[in-house]
Amino acid sequence: MTAQATLRAESGFSLLEVLVTLVVLSLGILGVAGLQNVALKNAHSALLRAQAAQYAYDMADRMRVNREAAVGTATVAGAYNRALDDPAPTGSSLADRDRAGWLAQVRGLPQGAGAIAVDANGNATITVRWDETAFGNTGTDDQCPSGTAAGLVCFVLSTRL
Repeated sequence: MTAQATLRAESGFSLLEVLVTLVVLSLGILGVAGLQNVALKNAHSALLRAQAAQYAYDMADRMRVNREAAVGTATVAGAYNRALDDPAPTGSSLADRDRAGWLAQVRGLPQGAGAIAVDANGNATITVRWDETAFGNTGTDDQCPSGTAAGLVCFVLSTRL
């Protein structure tokens, strides 16, 4: 075979190699883009969890400052106690102002809500709940109270005042 015949036989082969390389490269770039999307979702979810933890610890500190009102007595419930769906307090006591300020922070989370339960021994359980359905979370969180809708996530802090 002459040199000219060899060139003619292989002339389209390099173009095919380039096309295959572009397809493989495109699939790799799509994979990296998908990983980036998942990483962004996870980073935002972690940010929300960190904020919820900060809010829960903030309320624990507020209750420690006003421990007498937080714990209450055997016959009177603590002034800080509230359920997840209770309305914001409107009173002027320190406990009401603490809860109202705390709820304003918690409601900055997507569909944010908060609950506080303090027993007569000073054991407090602070729950912060928010919605993560925008990130594709459709599961139920074990930390949330039973009956909580899917996609809602809870951070629960149990502490002694």
